[in-house]
Amino acid sequence: MKKRWLILIILACLVLSGWLFRNQLLGLLKLGVESWVRSQILSLASDNINPELSFGRFQLRLPFTAIMHDAKLTAEGVDILSARNIEITLGEIPQRGKPILITEIILTEPSIELDVDSNGEVVGFERFIKEDSKKDDNGLPLAVSQILDIKLVQVIDGSFIYRSANYPDPQVINGLTFDLNSRHEDENDPEGRRPQRGREWFFIDAHLVRPDLFDIAMVSWFNIDTLVFDIDKFNMQMQVDESTDDILPPVLQDTISNNEISGKLQMRGAGQIDIDDLDRSMGECQIVLLDTYAHIGDLQVPIKTMDLQFWARDAAIQLNSMTTRTLGGQLGLHGRLDLHPPYKFELDFKASDINIHEAMAPRKDGTRSSLAGLADAQCEITGDTTGLPESIAGTGHLSIEDGNFSGTKLVEELDDSIKSEVTAPRGHDSAEIAFHFDHQRIDIDSFYLTSGFLGAHGHGAMWFDGVIDLRLNAGPLERVQHSLGAVGRLLRSVTDRIVTYRVSGKLNDPSLSILPLGVGGGWNPNRTAHDRRTARQADRPGDA
Repeated sequence: MKKRWLILIILACLVLSGWLFRNQLLGLLKLGVESWVRSQILSLASDNINPELSFGRFQLRLPFTAIMHDAKLTAEGVDILSARNIEITLGEIPQRGKPILITEIILTEPSIELDVDSNGEVVGFERFIKEDSKKDDNGLPLAVSQILDIKLVQVIDGSFIYRSANYPDPQVINGLTFDLNSRHEDENDPEGRRPQRGREWFFIDAHLVRPDLFDIAMVSWFNIDTLVFDIDKFNMQMQVDESTDDILPPVLQDTISNNEISGKLQMRGAGQIDIDDLDRSMGECQIVLLDTYAHIGDLQVPIKTMDLQFWARDAAIQLNSMTTRTLGGQLGLHGRLDLHPPYKFELDFKASDINIHEAMAPRKDGTRSSLAGLADAQCEITGDTTGLPESIAGTGHLSIEDGNFSGTKLVEELDDSIKSEVTAPRGHDSAEIAFHFDHQRIDIDSFYLTSGFLGAHGHGAMWFDGVIDLRLNAGPLERVQHSLGAVGRLLRSVTDRIVTYRVSGKLNDPSLSILPLGVGGGWNPNRTAHDRRTARQADRPGDA
């Protein structure tokens, strides 16, 4: 009996030892396989792409699943892709001469970062594939789709970051969850009119909603070989203010922040975005603002509606139209901007029936300027953004009707100067200004103003920092002379020689001085254009 128990104990020990040895052997084998697979993944990345792949802990889930924790793709010091986990499942054992079949890639909390430098190049993506990577039979580098046959990519709680060297704040979109599916049938092309898409194309149908903030939907295709987004449809609705502007491109963030813009924004677009070469991108877009408010300097601008439509092609943006209903009137703008240095632009601006008084923001004490009138304006300008403001050239015209200028310092000082004793009715003041741009300033070719019984005409200059220097002739006769046509011009040629007023200082705080017989130093509008350009700083009041 004892022998039987002894034999059973020995057999149990042998079985247990064998089981432990088997598990230990399998564990050692798994560690060896994990190490081999890890090295193969790093080698595959190193041989074919320029960004460096790195990750922390590595797991292998037999038979065909590998998990990389804290994974990163780094280029030029920038983590262009990072993720808490990247899980890759193979469909079969890799075979020589065939793309590696990947049935699924799961990216958990990934972050994709596009950094655009001052030359417009996207860091890490411009030269993503190595030039000396594997070649095909014709000696050309193999495309990603020739190396990998990916069926599905799942993005869970991802982020998109876009940085521009020209702006301080990045665009950041969080909470992205969507699939990239390699199914090649196009739901938006049921009749098959479009070219058949190969395995390099992935379908994206993404929808991101944050209640009371924004709603973004996109239907697109992405080419893993060429890094091209082919966007069938992009729709966005959002509440715009400084708390939500971070999901917009940096140039719009800058505009929203500087002008305290708040309101409702709608955006629709379609086209192609080429990450590898943004110059090849093209598309069209419509931006609509509704019930929007902006604070620009000392002005408040309530925008009832703004409809902006533009397209991008050949490294340029063509602004087809921008129509804005604001301040009881309408603004219109169209033009063009080159997307290469020196970023040349052409703009044609028009305004009609703009209520000036509605644009006057309340002062700190709660009062408001009495300045009023209905303004019409037209301006055509060209230039380049790298040479502002000196590069601006163009002409313009401004007219104001049904105005009230009585509260302005200029009109008050002119009234005091001519010792007007009569209080004239207000509400019918007017002004007309013709001007052109001359490097650092605006040359005022002609200026005519009426306020009550007062009339004034003249010319001068205004610099872009608000410094002005004007020569005016003013008095009750000016208004009469203006209405007498040729006779009035003859009378004016005589009276202008008697007294000339010089207006100088800041636009919002001008000072008035008298130049008897028109004699006085400072700015001279009769010099040649070359003389004005070479002496423009000395022209400024107080700069001599």
